[in-house]
Parts: sequence; structure tokens; C-alpha cells
Amino acid sequence: MSNSKPRITIVMPTLNQGRFIEQAIQSVLSQKYENLEFLVMDGGSTDDTLSILKRYEGQLQWWSEKDRGQAHAINKGFQRAAGEILGYLNSDDLYEPGALAKVARYFCENPDSEMVYGEGFLMTEDGSRKHRFPATEPVFDLRRLIYVWDYILQQSTFIRRTLLDRIGYLDESLHYGLDWELWIRAGKVAKVGYIAEYLGTLREYEAAKSFSGGFRRIKELYRIVHRHTGKWWPAPSIFIYGSGWLESKIYLFLRYGFGGR
Repeated sequence: MSNSKPRITIVMPTLNQGRFIEQAIQSVLSQKYENLEFLVMDGGSTDDTLSILKRYEGQLQWWSEKDRGQAHAINKGFQRAAGEILGYLNSDDLYEPGALAKVARYFCENPDSEMVYGEGFLMTEDGSRKHRFPATEPVFDLRRLIYVWDYILQQSTFIRRTLLDRIGYLDESLHYGLDWELWIRAGKVAKVGYIAEYLGTLREYEAAKSFSGGFRRIKELYRIVHRHTGKWWPAPSIFIYGSGWLESKIYLFLRYGFGGR
């Protein structure tokens, strides 16, 4: 790591998220991180997204062109990135104040770690904070990540460019499990660390991809597990992570116990 303020690149994929994107942009810029590169990859929005992006010219770089989906948009950003540390934030989610400084400090103090994740919050569609993301576990366990569930909140996760250069970027054939599959590949070859700090916030709402997909989502996650284990029998993670309904019930149990609401 070159200095105490390593270059961090944030890639933000977006498509017709005009009602959310300004809040997401501000959560990045308000970090006041001195060595930030901020790239927004728009997939050809037809709402007011572009007019919002134009207001922030000079503070970020943006492109608007048709892409092949979220993973392709993020990968295009990664290919343009100059940062030593990379993160990506969906345009309906947020970074918590001071997140980038905490991440930079962690990587400088832990040169052997190539990926890190932290704590995070969940919020409602209107941006009201709900509670801590309850699935996060403080010790990285690859087997548990594959067979039980994805306990890593993407909004709180950052990775060194050198690791992406070794393992490759996001799998563009995936729609639902693209984050999870990348964490698995990273965990197989690299040291993954944890920061006991709140770094990101996930917005939960019915139309969000994380809470939809049904059988198609489960089928895709089954393919990921088979790819990384060679096993044909289904792991619990496929149904826990694959079913938004089941996942939400487990989250509630972790937060409230059997008396959950």
C-alpha cells in the first residue's frame, strides 16, 4: 500500500434509479476522502438520472450506455478504475460516514488482507434506518459462506485490485448471486478480514433484486454452489439465501429470537 491515503475507486452501477441515486452519490462524496475516484456506470436511464449526474460533474465521472446487466456495468467500471482498493455501491444503497477512511486504515494496517467486510444497516424504501444487518459474522469462514448463507453485506465490502487481477471480475452470467460468487472465489485464495464498524446500508423494498427472483434465483445459486463444491445435493445456503421470504424470517429470528415480529 503506497501511503496512508491509498487510492480508492467506487463504482456505482445504475439504471432508472433517479429517486434514489442522489442520496447514494452524496453518501460517497460526503466521505471527504482525499484520494477518491468515483465512477458511475449508467445503463441508459430514461428517468432523471442523467440530469442528476450532470449536477455532480467534476466530482465524479459518469458514462451512460446500454450494458448487459449489473455485473457488466460494474466490470466496466473496474476496468477503468485507477484505485488500489475497489468497492461498488448500488445506486439505491448508501455508505456510512467515515467508511472509506476506515477501510483505508484497515488495509494499511493489514497488508496481508486482500478483502475486507464490515457491519451494515438495513433501511426502508423511504430511507429510514431499520436495524443492523443481522447476518454479518465477524470471522470469515469459507465453508459457512458456501454451505450456510452469504453473511457478507456487499455494501460493506472492499477488495484490493491485485486480488481481482488474480481471480477475475464479476461473473457476468449471474444476476442474483454475483456478489456471493465473487466472495467465494476471493475466500479460496486470499485472506479476508473484518472491520467491526458500520460501513454500508442496504435499502430493502419489494422491487429490489435482492428480494425477488423466486425459482430463477434458487436455480442460479444452486449452480454457484455446484461450481465451487462439485456436489449435486443442495446446500442449505441455496434455500436460505435463495428465498427472500426465508432469508427475511431468519434475519428476524437473529434480531428478535422466537418472539420476532
